[in-house]
Amino acid sequence: MSAHVFQAVSAALIPGRRATPDSYWLALGVIALIDGVRISVLDGPGALFSWLVILFFVASAHLNRLRDAARPALYASAPVFGGAAVKFLVGLGVMSMAIFPLYRDFAQARGIDMNDPQAVNTAFADPALQRAFQEMLLADPQLAASITAAGDWPSTLAFWIVIFLGARWFARLGWRAA
Repeated sequence: MSAHVFQAVSAALIPGRRATPDSYWLALGVIALIDGVRISVLDGPGALFSWLVILFFVASAHLNRLRDAARPALYASAPVFGGAAVKFLVGLGVMSMAIFPLYRDFAQARGIDMNDPQAVNTAFADPALQRAFQEMLLADPQLAASITAAGDWPSTLAFWIVIFLGARWFARLGWRAA
């Protein structure tokens, strides 16, 4: 990495500096690349902590861009919180889609007629069946981990889509006298 590129990226990532539109885009690209590597390599508690570090640097890049454009720092919270909320919702949705076939098969193995809508509704609302399914998931950590992993890439992609959509606006901000 050339000295110019390193200087541009550090201007966007180190808190309290100013980020030009180019250094801002470059920093977001580097962070997204690191996030992709993080998803591929880490899991468990390390993945959560490292995502919080990613979130810190994304917020720092946004704050530094706003500082360069002489805009209120509060604006940085919109894409960061929006991206985090979308990440959570997409992850939850994808994990739900991964669980549903398992839950259906689990209920069918317990004798629930999957062709009878009333029986299915009654069974799926049964707390005992839900508890038994939860115990089955807890007893098989690999299965639970595969369900969680199903949401990793879709939620990460959703997060970065929100960040990059917001970045289009942030990069176009011109300097404004306060």
